[in-house]
Amino acid sequence: MPADEIAEGAARFIGRVLWEVFVHLVLEIVCYAVGLVFLRTVSFNRYPAAPFTERDSQICQFVGLAVLVALFVSFVVYKQSA
Repeated sequence: MPADEIAEGAARFIGRVLWEVFVHLVLEIVCYAVGLVFLRTVSFNRYPAAPFTERDSQICQFVGLAVLVALFVSFVVYKQSA
């Protein structure tokens, strides 16, 4: 087995681990926090209720992702119109 095949496998493994860490940070931390703040603000601190379920967490992540995408799109449109 040549050394370049071993190095390629190691590089793929490290890249995959870094990708998983990135996805975990973005989806489960950043999007969750943005979604939680947005939902608490819109619902006047009523949603999500105190005992969080997995479904509540997923809803917060989805809403956070949607808010971040909407902000990005609005900044792009604003920059193009200016």
